[in-house]
Amino acid sequence: MNTLHEERQKIQDRLSETEKPNVLDTIQLNLNQLSEYYTINKSQARNSFRFSVFAVIAGLSTIIAGVWFFYLQETPNVSLTVISGISGTMIQFIGAAYFYLYRKSLDQLNFFFSQLVKMQDTMLSVKLCEEVTPQEKQIELREKVIITLLERSSLPIASPKVEKGKPQRH
Repeated sequence: MNTLHEERQKIQDRLSETEKPNVLDTIQLNLNQLSEYYTINKSQARNSFRFSVFAVIAGLSTIIAGVWFFYLQETPNVSLTVISGISGTMIQFIGAAYFYLYRKSLDQLNFFFSQLVKMQDTMLSVKLCEEVTPQEKQIELREKVIITLLERSSLPIASPKVEKGKPQRH
């Protein structure tokens, strides 16, 4: 994460030093910010998954302990069994809530990843256009890239949507 921040600072310094900012620097700055969001979201998804698995295991263990207290005691303690059963069920619900957060984090992760891919494609297209040697061909390719980018930018941003438990592909 620190390397992304340092890279972003270098790009911002480079942009502030020039009167006419380079398009690739601007795109690279946006790519850097998207990479940072992607990294943060990936970390959140991983933590949500770990905690949800822990909560589910803890809830199941609590329920099993409650049943064990009831059946393996000479005089069953019903109140202890009920309390541990209710506690275990509540912990299971907490685990389910974290699984839900995990799913939402994955939707966001996929969204940011698709944005990263688009940004990298744009950078690659611009860079490859600059390397074409016949000037006429370079102008023609730039026009095609510009038209493609304008068409792509006129489309609505595909945010992660879930319908009936499955993410939609845009």
